[in-house]
Amino acid sequence: MTPKSDIIGWIASGRLRHDRMTSVGPEHVVHAGDTIVLTARKTSVGTWDGSVHRR
Repeated sequence: MTPKSDIIGWIASGRLRHDRMTSVGPEHVVHAGDTIVLTARKTSVGTWDGSVHRR
């Protein structure tokens, strides 16, 4: 697992960039007390060290 601080650092430096993120299935919403959690399967397009990345 990659630490959140590393990911934020890569985004801030421009090393990691997301150009598009799209839901590809149904969203799932759970209400737990005073918190709501939304999850969904996503695909993304962006760059990593200047190379196009699709997932």
